[in-house]
Amino acid sequence: MSILKPLRYPSYRCFFLGQITSMAGTTMQAMVQGWLAFQLTHSTTWIGMLLCCQQGVSCLISPYAGRLADKMNRRVLFIAVELGAMIQALLLAACVHWGTITPALLAFLSIILGALIAFELTLRHMMVADMVGPEDLKHGVFLNSITLNLSRVLGPLVGIFMIGGDTLKWTERAFAVNGLSYGLVALLVAISLRWPNQPIEENKVDAPELQSTNVLAFLAYHKEIVALLLASSFLGFFCYPYQTLLPAFADEVLHGGARELSWMVATAGIGAIFSCLSSPSDAFLTNPFQSLAIRILVLAASLYGLSRSHNLLFACFFLFFLGFCLHGSFPLINCAIQKRTSNQFRARIVSLYSMTTLGSLPLGSLFFGHLSDLLGPGVTCTITSSFTVILGICCFPSVQRQLGTSLVYLNKKKSWVAACLAKITFVE
Repeated sequence: MSILKPLRYPSYRCFFLGQITSMAGTTMQAMVQGWLAFQLTHSTTWIGMLLCCQQGVSCLISPYAGRLADKMNRRVLFIAVELGAMIQALLLAACVHWGTITPALLAFLSIILGALIAFELTLRHMMVADMVGPEDLKHGVFLNSITLNLSRVLGPLVGIFMIGGDTLKWTERAFAVNGLSYGLVALLVAISLRWPNQPIEENKVDAPELQSTNVLAFLAYHKEIVALLLASSFLGFFCYPYQTLLPAFADEVLHGGARELSWMVATAGIGAIFSCLSSPSDAFLTNPFQSLAIRILVLAASLYGLSRSHNLLFACFFLFFLGFCLHGSFPLINCAIQKRTSNQFRARIVSLYSMTTLGSLPLGSLFFGHLSDLLGPGVTCTITSSFTVILGICCFPSVQRQLGTSLVYLNKKKSWVAACLAKITFVE
């Protein structure tokens, strides 16, 4: 399989195995943390607040992470991030063990983890190009996605085997195991992993405001990248918060517990893995919007089906397709963006992609978590599916051309609103 070509590089093989271990622990901790917050507060709003704390900080720090990763030794920086995440997870386990855990403390530790994830996510995307080279870049991006999606299966499955009668004991064990996984990865990288650290050459002007202007000028000539960034932001705001709703869905709709939640999260992860088994064709990378539109419409149908499910089997059926379409769309968008990005701006465009995606997730999680408290998780899923249909229709190239033509016509009528919209709309 061509998608496995990056595994011929020893450094990438080591990185691939280490990331599966680390990210499986991270996924398990995210699931357990959401369940613990729901047990402490019986509110999906608090689950959304935790995600907002974590991912909001990641969004704010991502641009600086990209700049720092260009200037520092990435291997040293990656090891430092893994060790910091290990300390955070072990602190969380200790607080649960001593009985001092509170929702506010969960939020504080989520902020710390969010800062670390900002660096880890940017480094993970950048190191693929460092280790495999441009000829295997798209395969490396998709293998990265496979590690993330495989962790969405392994993390919950490990959690299932650790579930006991005492919720606090179960969460304590999960946090401790995650901390040890971070330490194992840091040790593995320190001993065996090597990759070139060659910062990308940039313009001689060092003023941050001028460098920012250069990136904006680059985006002004690549409106497809802007459209892809907007699509990822929309998916992050309206679709990704389904994870916030799952603990309440398992408890209130399916009348289950942590085991049902684990199966639901794992099923979505299995769907995500299937979506990444083949890397995108050159035809897709040239024109990604048609395929993306179809995926998003299937995603909308899956969200609606989930909202109408009242037993675990049907919920898992729709979650499989939800994971396939949602989690499979982000690597497609990432590949299409990197295909259109020059090396000079790669780190900053990747960090901008991370920032737009991570920035939309906490806002959507907080908003739809609160909406779920008011209307219930089923009605909230129905609302998100309605907005997802609109996005899917707008992604069709023919619809984009029609919208672009209308905006150009309005722009000639001196409409300043249309002028602003035309700058962010892809017009052939």
